[in-house]
Amino acid sequence: MPYRIALIAFALLPACLATRADVQTLSSRITYLETRIERTEDLATEVSGAAQKEAIASRRETSEQLATAQRQIADMTVRIQELDVLVRSLQGAVTPVESELPQIRAHLAELGQRLDKLQQAVGRTATDDEADDKTRTQELRWQNEQQGYDAAMASLEAGDLDAARTRFFAVLDRWPDGKLAANSHYWLGETYYRAEDYVNAIDKYLHVIDGYSDSNKAPAAYLKMGMALDKLGENRKAERTLQDLVKLYPRSEQAATAQAMLQKTEQ
Repeated sequence: MPYRIALIAFALLPACLATRADVQTLSSRITYLETRIERTEDLATEVSGAAQKEAIASRRETSEQLATAQRQIADMTVRIQELDVLVRSLQGAVTPVESELPQIRAHLAELGQRLDKLQQAVGRTATDDEADDKTRTQELRWQNEQQGYDAAMASLEAGDLDAARTRFFAVLDRWPDGKLAANSHYWLGETYYRAEDYVNAIDKYLHVIDGYSDSNKAPAAYLKMGMALDKLGENRKAERTLQDLVKLYPRSEQAATAQAMLQKTEQ
């Protein structure tokens, strides 16, 4: 009888080791999917239509691969259960298989948790895709710059900074030299400022200052750029920016605000 048990255990060992190899292969595949989803999320944040199309295609393919990985985990779980039953039938005999099964079960459980997280990520990005598609559909319906600008402002006033930013970019893409271009650049900077992304905010304010110095948004751009610089700890640059505002646009409301801010720094 011991000899027969040993033979059965010896026969089970290759199956167990093969299952373990399958689990390791699946682990590598899930790691690849995790990296792919990170890349997809990076693409989704880009403004260009090509990048967004690539992100959508990548998400669909990733969803299919996730479904395949789930089926593989289910199949392996069944195989592990069958091996477990066979091992228990050996009446408590210690075999190499017994030491392998708990490790494989633990690995499968860990892979299942990683897959669940990936599915949640894909689900979130799929929802984002639907929202982006809706936004793009609305953008295509804009018949003029004013309609696009009003839609962007509505998103900004509603506190949806991402949608507002996307729409201001779309307005500037379709009407780069429009009469509302300076305003769009300024409010685009505001979407970054309100998100505390002061570096990008400054870049947009500079665009107004350099390209639209005659615009009524130029004084506001100087003021907000000074405030953004102050937030970044660039106090001297902030002070010089406010001084330039007072010198260049002395009669503007923003100049009065800048003068008051400068007086506070001198105290």
